[in-house]
Amino acid sequence: MPWIKTEIAKGIVVKTLCSVNDQTVALYRFTLNTLYLGYLHEGPGFVYLLEGGCRQSSKWIEAGCSSAAETGTVDNGFINGENGCAFLAVYSASKYS
Repeated sequence: MPWIKTEIAKGIVVKTLCSVNDQTVALYRFTLNTLYLGYLHEGPGFVYLLEGGCRQSSKWIEAGCSSAAETGTVDNGFINGENGCAFLAVYSASKYS
């Protein structure tokens, strides 16, 4: 399964693993210092960081950590660190999937 460039932001690639009932499981890889601007969670969202580190809505998380977002919340800027990052995400279908 190849990595696919996304239209979300420059420096982001994704592997969609599976989808059902508007829920998606995907692997994401951000190149170093990639900034993904704010976005609205149309449903609950979960992230498990596999490599690197990132800041998600002012909270720094590193490999081995997880984060969750409630439906209707907004992430205000997701930026990764100097080494890039890779994470597993589970989220509701949206215009960004």
